[in-house]
Amino acid sequence: MNRGDKVYYNGEEFEIYYIYESGYCEIKKQHRWNILLVPLTELHILHELKTF
Repeated sequence: MNRGDKVYYNGEEFEIYYIYESGYCEIKKQHRWNILLVPLTELHILHELKTF
């Protein structure tokens, strides 16, 4: 996972804002500044389909 990746947490879509070496990261909803500190193990990566 990298900063800026889209992820699911508790059934909602968030963006990774910062990743700590401790295994936690800060996530936020797009266009909002409320930031949550959560363990990386509780996140699911959102894979976007690309069409050509």
